[in-house]
Amino acid sequence: MSRRWTKEILRENNTWEYDVWNDRNRLSPVRLGIDPQGGTSPTAARVQWTPRFYSHLRMANVAKTAVAQASFVTVFVEMKGSGGEWHLFGVDDCVLTETPATPPEIIAIQARRDGDVALTVRSDVGASTALEGTEDFANWTVLTNWLNQSDETDVWDPDAPAHRQRFYRARAP
Repeated sequence: MSRRWTKEILRENNTWEYDVWNDRNRLSPVRLGIDPQGGTSPTAARVQWTPRFYSHLRMANVAKTAVAQASFVTVFVEMKGSGGEWHLFGVDDCVLTETPATPPEIIAIQARRDGDVALTVRSDVGASTALEGTEDFANWTVLTNWLNQSDETDVWDPDAPAHRQRFYRARAP
C-alpha cells in the first residue's frame, strides 16, 4: 500500500482561489498510481490509479493498494493544474508498506461417498496456492495449484481412493 498526504494551492488574479470541481478550466486534480510490475511509464495500462480527487488549500490523505507482480513496484503521483496564474502542489509523509501474505490453510475436509476427498482452502485473493498430498510425510506430490479468485477455494482429490492413507497440505508455491 502506498499512502501520501497532498495539498494544492491555486493563485489567480493575485488572490488565492478555490478549485472548482465542475469547471474544467479550473480543475486541479491529483491522483496516486501504482505499477505492480515496477515499470517507469505512468501511461502504461497496468498502472492502477486512484480516482482523481481535489486537495485545495488543505492536506488530503490518499492511499492505494496493489499486489506486486515483480520484486519491486513503482508509485506515481499525478498533479495537474489548469487555469489560474500558478499552482503549487505539495506531497508529504509518503509511506509504502508491505502486507505479508497469509499462509494458505485447509479449513474443511470431507470424504465423499465415491471415495474422493473434498477440501476447502483459505488463502489471499490473487495469491498462488498449491495443494499437496503424501502418504508418509517424506514425499509430497503436488495434486493441483491455482491462482485464487476468492479467499476460499473448493478443491478435491479424485485419486484419494487409490491410497491407503493420504495427508494434505496447502502452501504458496
